[in-house]
Amino acid sequence: MSAPLLYLDSLQLDVFQSVDLPIFVKDIKSQYLWANNFFIAKSAGYHSVNEIYHKQDYDFSWHEYANELRTHDKQLFDLQESISVRERILRHEGTYVDIITKKCPLYDKDKKIIGLIGFSIELLTSSNLRVLSQREYTVTAMMANGLTDKKIAKKLNISPRTVETHIINAKQKLNVRTRSELIVKISQGKY
Repeated sequence: MSAPLLYLDSLQLDVFQSVDLPIFVKDIKSQYLWANNFFIAKSAGYHSVNEIYHKQDYDFSWHEYANELRTHDKQLFDLQESISVRERILRHEGTYVDIITKKCPLYDKDKKIIGLIGFSIELLTSSNLRVLSQREYTVTAMMANGLTDKKIAKKLNISPRTVETHIINAKQKLNVRTRSELIVKISQGKY
């Protein structure tokens, strides 16, 4: 049995206003159409839905993760079914937050996908988490998977020296001295 279709015009969005987790609606171009108070104030740092209307993830404090977020949106639109994904954002006040987001397609009356509705839940983390930038995390995760600095540089289209700089910064932020210790922290999810 397939899941029932969600129609944009049948959503009663006002019931989500006081929910203590971010809820948002995007159109097919990944532009925000609506969000609840939690998303607007706590995640984005704004006061009203008008301030986020038609903005994209590139326009918010989490812009460094925008490509990943858009890829997840596209995946939903391509599959035409709900997805659950682990994502990371940077809230407006500077806190990195790892989240699990459930994204569900929204349809018009002709059963054509016109957007999505998303619900995010913050993952509980220890105090030493949320310190690496997205690029530092990507580089160290690739290193943990056995790639050399040169291979990482080639894949990310950056210089090997830049790769080394990201690794040095990650080691300093996580208070480790060796690459091995860094790999252990990354594999334990302590980043």
